[in-house]
Amino acid sequence: MSNTKICTGECGGELPATGEYFYEAKLGKFGFDARCKVCKKVYQADNKEARVVQRKARYEANKEAVAAQQQAYREANKEVIAAIGKAYREANKEVIAASQKAYIIAPAKHAIYAHKLTIDDYVVSSKGKLKVACTFCGQIFSPTNVMAQCRVAAIEGANTSMGTENRFYCGDECKEACRTRTDTILTKTPEQLVAINNGETPEPYSNRPAQCGRSYLNWMDMLVYAVAPLRSLKYTMNVAQL
Repeated sequence: MSNTKICTGECGGELPATGEYFYEAKLGKFGFDARCKVCKKVYQADNKEARVVQRKARYEANKEAVAAQQQAYREANKEVIAAIGKAYREANKEVIAASQKAYIIAPAKHAIYAHKLTIDDYVVSSKGKLKVACTFCGQIFSPTNVMAQCRVAAIEGANTSMGTENRFYCGDECKEACRTRTDTILTKTPEQLVAINNGETPEPYSNRPAQCGRSYLNWMDMLVYAVAPLRSLKYTMNVAQL
């Protein structure tokens, strides 16, 4: 004769202690939960918000222990985790590719990229989306994730396989018209650039239009902008020392 359990939920029924009627629970009688599956689902639906608050409070109180436990599990199961990940990627190639493509062309978020950009990108926020100024015409627009990633990579001197744009452009016309479109941005201060150039003021872009399509930048500002990222106002302030 099989064991039975009395559900502690609303039904209060006596049911066979099997996986057909109860969810597994290591500490429960016969290894099953106190409530039957039907009552368990009703309970979870009725107490959804309270359970979310409870889980958050429990996590906050045990944050370090949880992190240590997760780290220990990952270290002990590296091969298993890698195999699961590989199997998932193989079985979901098309879904993953579609998701990555959607992310690349999606509008960049202000919170993710704003602090990584320069003062001359004219960074602003609009409903959480990143807004920047076109390098050539100055028009404010929302760049995509790939645009933002390429711009950050150019500033940091890193390489990216996402694209080749080193600056922000609102369209292909501005992109093709700008002479400095693919120039690499060197992370040097004005003082370092003078030293590198044997004490002479560097003039790598002196033959281009003084404003380069940007009405609020004078030639000297553009010089510094072209050869060094404007991480702070000190770059434009120190330009007089060149």
